[in-house]
Amino acid sequence: MDKRAELIHEEEEIEIYLKEIFVVLKQKILMIIAAALLGGCLCCAYVRFLADPVYTSTSSLLVLTKETTLSSLADLQMGTQLTNDYRVLATSRPVLDAVIENLGMEGDYEELREKNT
Repeated sequence: MDKRAELIHEEEEIEIYLKEIFVVLKQKILMIIAAALLGGCLCCAYVRFLADPVYTSTSSLLVLTKETTLSSLADLQMGTQLTNDYRVLATSRPVLDAVIENLGMEGDYEELREKNT
């Protein structure tokens, strides 16, 4: 008999009433809102006090002379070479030391150069 009762019990359908679920949610609404606010405040505190900001950017520069019209490959190669020259200049020690001093940054030339290349 026990086996037959188990089979009958397993075959019974389980009914879920949405109205009952909404009643329970309505009763716990203050707890749900409080948990959401607490989670939001914890996330805000983490970002504000513990997380280090990370800024990244990329740029592309093509330097052309006044006479350059990009009508030939030589003009484009000259612009590319000038761009490479300016890149070397911008990451040189005197320029980066001046940037560190003017902006009051922490760190040294090596760190700033690694961040920029």
